[in-house]
Amino acid sequence: MKISKNKIYKHIPLYVLLVTFLLVVIYLSAPYFLNYSTYKKEIEDKFEKNFLLKANIKGKIKYQLFPTPRLRIENVSVKGLVSKDKNFASIKNIYFKIPFSNLYNVKKINFNDINITKADIKINYQNFDSYTKYFNKNIVRKIVRIRDSKINFFDKTKAIHSITNLKLDYSPARTHDNLKVEGNFLNDKLFISYQKEKKTLNPKQKINFKLKNLGLNLKITVLNTGQDFKIKKINLNANYLKNTFLGILKYKENKLEISNAKFSNEYINGDISGKIEISPFVIFDLNLDLNAMDFKKIYKTINLLDLKAQKNLFRLNEKINGTLNLNIDKIYSRSNFLNSAESIINFKNGNIYIEKLIFNINNIGAA
Repeated sequence: MKISKNKIYKHIPLYVLLVTFLLVVIYLSAPYFLNYSTYKKEIEDKFEKNFLLKANIKGKIKYQLFPTPRLRIENVSVKGLVSKDKNFASIKNIYFKIPFSNLYNVKKINFNDINITKADIKINYQNFDSYTKYFNKNIVRKIVRIRDSKINFFDKTKAIHSITNLKLDYSPARTHDNLKVEGNFLNDKLFISYQKEKKTLNPKQKINFKLKNLGLNLKITVLNTGQDFKIKKINLNANYLKNTFLGILKYKENKLEISNAKFSNEYINGDISGKIEISPFVIFDLNLDLNAMDFKKIYKTINLLDLKAQKNLFRLNEKINGTLNLNIDKIYSRSNFLNSAESIINFKNGNIYIEKLIFNINNIGAA
């Protein structure tokens, strides 16, 4: 039986396609038989070169084909953000995508796209300046994704807060760097977006911070000013439940100066100015000039709370101390007995001390 040459030629494209497919499958699957663990030192060095952080790979290094060719590195501890001897993060899995052309050459792998899962990250308030300096150096020029992870915040050795179920996406672009963070924080849904301009002498930074259930929404624009751009000028638009804050702030060396700021809610509205120092406790000296205060609504709201809620309402944090200079131009009350007030209030270690209190009583005068 003779086979027609036309039939053979007809199937050549199919044979070529089949052979090509088999060769690609073999090329992509062959790395499964390589021992990538022998490249541990090269991968650790490459990680340090890219991020200026020291990685210690304690687990296995495996090749994965799906969804794209990548290396899976297990159990990695990361040091060097603050100290070469202190762990900054413990990571269960790191995935590095591998270009098709470099499946067999680890030395040529460029960690341009990194996926991290089940990371435990430690942030200490005492090292805040070190974190800021690191990220301001624009060291991280790679796409980074973090999933199913946790950030723990410490005051020295004491755990304070944490962000769980962390989802983080960092993507550097030509004109802007973008960062998005989602997770659970203080029994609430946290969302943070951060954008920083590039290729400008004084890049502008934009931050949006939300706590969904709490009703907190902060929109912040930061611009470096002053000599050597060491002073940060901050435009802040804050909404918390029915409270609104809109103003200009200046920040330098853990000191915050507030000017041209307005504060309002259903009980009060007015202007606020002064200084706040954070290192590590909060110390403030603020001036609150109120156009009006509605005591009728304040009393009604407090009266609707149960006893426990009322006690928590006036519970003060011992780490927040300072002086509040209060001036009220108009007081609304049921009896209209009080017209205005002036006071100096000191907050110290969870206690309130009234240094000065002057009321202007209708039709009588000062008392």
